[in-house]
Amino acid sequence: MAHDVRIEATGKSAKVRNPWLVLLFVVLTVGIYGAFWWYFVNREMVDLGRSRNTGQLGTNAGQSTAAYVLGSFIYVPTIWTIVTTNQRIRRAQRLTVGLTHRAWLAWLLWLFTLSLGGFVYMQYELNRVWRAPGMRPLDPQDANQVTLASGDAERLDKLIGLHGAGALSDAEFAAERTRLGL
Repeated sequence: MAHDVRIEATGKSAKVRNPWLVLLFVVLTVGIYGAFWWYFVNREMVDLGRSRNTGQLGTNAGQSTAAYVLGSFIYVPTIWTIVTTNQRIRRAQRLTVGLTHRAWLAWLLWLFTLSLGGFVYMQYELNRVWRAPGMRPLDPQDANQVTLASGDAERLDKLIGLHGAGALSDAEFAAERTRLGL
């Protein structure tokens, strides 16, 4: 089943979902769950982008969802939103774990499994983002205390800046975040 994790430095959360259950729900609802899933994963990436002060993870989850849903009538918007959402997942992975998924594999799965494999693969790769250091399970008791202390937020910003500038390798970045408990 799914469980919530905090998106650091925000009052928002994201879900670590079982990729196979996503597939099952898409099939059982004849695709309707897919539209809801599309909105929520894009909204979660928008929230992560806001926490990192970047618009590279999207700015409007509703627009992505509208493009996805319109694709059942016009294919171009769906293809476009699949491309851009995969790009956002890659950017989110670079920001959090330093790894990126294989876009070509996502495309093969979208094409040769009639989109069903694309859902599984994308959720699997998103789960890597939500399990990154600094993403902690959301405890229902402290749902109102989701933001980092200002000193922690400043340290995290400095680490992200050093990592982005290439001064810290991916391993050093992850180790330092773990050491600081971020």
